[in-house]
Amino acid sequence: MKNSLLAARIVAGVRAVVLLLCVTLLAGCGGQSQSETSQPSGPGGSPAKHLDAGREAWNNGNKQAAIAAFTKAIAVDPECKKAYLSRAMLYTEQQRDHDAFNDFWKVIELDPLDAYAYDERAKIYRRDGQEAKAKADEKTALAIRGKDWGALPDKLNRHRKKR
Repeated sequence: MKNSLLAARIVAGVRAVVLLLCVTLLAGCGGQSQSETSQPSGPGGSPAKHLDAGREAWNNGNKQAAIAAFTKAIAVDPECKKAYLSRAMLYTEQQRDHDAFNDFWKVIELDPLDAYAYDERAKIYRRDGQEAKAKADEKTALAIRGKDWGALPDKLNRHRKKR
């Protein structure tokens, strides 16, 4: 009984942290300001509009509507890192590892120095029994967080220097 109560409290705490992280991350697309994310308004609107709709749906517990909104943001701006990251987080909550993995992969492709995406992708690798790949992603995330640039693969170091 005590173990199940403790587990429930841990799950509730993790959900709160994930929600807080989402609210923090969803300020705009790819770390850009609202004006930078506003593409010329066409039939799809701006990615910021869809990100806002996704955040609102997620906050209201409507995960399917949130996924649909983030997918629309990606359709409008295929390089919208925040939309991929948010959708990946929702897929993870729904235990849709394949979909989450693809979105975390895209986040890393768009921003090779996103430590969070490496951490989350490592968890998926581990659940899939790919321990070596999980450890490699964890090592990369740790190097990024610690700014241990020497520990990063050459490709990532070149990307870091361009910034």
